[in-house]
Amino acid sequence: MNKPKRNYKLSKIDECQSPRYAVEPILSLLKTLHIKFIWECAAGDGNLARALLDSGFEVTSTDIDCDFDPHVDAIVTNPPFSLKHLFVEKCMELRKPWFLLMPVEAIATWRVQKVLDYTTPGLIKMIIPTKRINFKMPNKAWSGNGAQFPTAWYCWDMFIDGIEIFDASHWTKEYRQKLET
Repeated sequence: MNKPKRNYKLSKIDECQSPRYAVEPILSLLKTLHIKFIWECAAGDGNLARALLDSGFEVTSTDIDCDFDPHVDAIVTNPPFSLKHLFVEKCMELRKPWFLLMPVEAIATWRVQKVLDYTTPGLIKMIIPTKRINFKMPNKAWSGNGAQFPTAWYCWDMFIDGIEIFDASHWTKEYRQKLET
């Protein structure tokens, strides 16, 4: 991803880290689409990248100021909250399948709607877990019980669409704590 515009200032909410289990809802879809090489372009602490590596994918892990590697099959990341529309815009520009973990209402925001002008070929799939993800929050670490807002994986590709509910009933407190590092 290119560096954010200079007038963008990352806020504390942009420092949230995803736990390793957050990738579970998209693993079967990544395999169905025969994705092998993944770019995690807002890696932060690297939790998503490690979970993807452990699941058998090859991962290029960078932070938001690095350039795109054209040899990847897909982009998988949790973009910084305040820059989600810029990530959607850049992902659409790159024309690779992408999987972005964002708030459920992200698709309905004016900025994201503007980017997804719906004239670009491709389909959006939304995968919603039945439980909220417990993000590592700035100044709170993993002490929360889940996100303050529901999140979903937004996926773009030429061959997928629709809404899927991911059964996250196994995301018990004990399970989550094992994967929150």
